[in-house]
Amino acid sequence: MLGPVGYRACQKGIGRLIPESAARRVDSQAFITLFEEAWPGILVADIDGAPGGFVATGSKANYITDLWISPDFEGRGIGTILVAAIESRIQKSGFDTVEIEVMTENQRAFDLYMHLGYRVHNQQIKHDRYLKIDLHKTRLVKSLPG
Repeated sequence: MLGPVGYRACQKGIGRLIPESAARRVDSQAFITLFEEAWPGILVADIDGAPGGFVATGSKANYITDLWISPDFEGRGIGTILVAAIESRIQKSGFDTVEIEVMTENQRAFDLYMHLGYRVHNQQIKHDRYLKIDLHKTRLVKSLPG
């Protein structure tokens, strides 16, 4: 159920920011691979029995790897709620900071995280293993209350 949510959100959110050849590499299966790798670190927003979006941490437990909101449920504060929930989980695991990287050109995501108290840590060109292209990324960090 989450594969199509991630796929549709990705196409809408960053599909226009990446080359068409890279966008074609993203499909529901790519998100299924993500789920298999990050399953214990995934939180899902259930909206009347439908997945409204999800957030995930990876092997580094205080690093948010993904936040995808179904286009059907955008603008309802689901991203903010999911980020707060994963931050709480991260804090309960003993961390005092949380990190995420966003495509620098993804202004909507960047603005959301800045609004939620994240600050720019650095920017760099990084190779994306799923898209198989280099992307300009901004690493954001937030101190958690302690």
